[in-house]
Amino acid sequence: MSGQIIRRLLLRNAAAVAVGSAAISNDAELTELFEDPVSSALSRSVDIDGDGIDHVQFAAADDPAGERGTVLQASSQGAATRDYAISLRNLAFADLTLADLVDDGLAYDYYVGADNTSMAPNEVCLVLTGPENGLDLVFRTKDDEREGDWYTRDVATELIGDSELPGSEQPWKRIHLTRENATAMDRSNVELLEENLLERFGADTSVRAAGLGHGMPTMEPETIDTYYDAFAVAGTEYELPTTS
Repeated sequence: MSGQIIRRLLLRNAAAVAVGSAAISNDAELTELFEDPVSSALSRSVDIDGDGIDHVQFAAADDPAGERGTVLQASSQGAATRDYAISLRNLAFADLTLADLVDDGLAYDYYVGADNTSMAPNEVCLVLTGPENGLDLVFRTKDDEREGDWYTRDVATELIGDSELPGSEQPWKRIHLTRENATAMDRSNVELLEENLLERFGADTSVRAAGLGHGMPTMEPETIDTYYDAFAVAGTEYELPTTS
């Protein structure tokens, strides 16, 4: 599958996630959904490999360290794959801005499993609305080679480009979604952003949803085995939805 097709597939699925559609059968439905709020829980698994199987899933699992009870796991079920999964939580009701996330925190814990060969913990994702029309899906990949223990990703520092933790050198990326490009697919390239997301979008930009993504859609197939817990936004901990 070519890089252009992969970007278009991800854009369409990102649009569906961002507007909260469980199923979109035509472009008219997708356009209408931009009028609707983000749904209460958003999650998708995307078959990038094209083999008819959504290998990567977010699912409830036991804590591999035996300390926390039930946690969230991103797993490719032992398969090496380029498939991708995303798990987002609605925050529209919380009336949050980017400045709130910087001031009051955005963080989660992660544990890289023994079978993982993928970048991990991989991506944090935000759905934003600002002065431009449409929605912005922004995300940043983190690749921390540490494994076998729980670590904390402090995304609030990444929002202003201050993080010096392992694996934090990746840029923020943006897919800007409007009625036009979500249906015509004529602006499907991912835009690389500066490290300081707060300066790029502005302090008053609304945060519509936040969550996690994991997968290697534009790289060689890898095995995913990563665990997550304590996903907290502006001082409130949220349970992220599963895809399976």
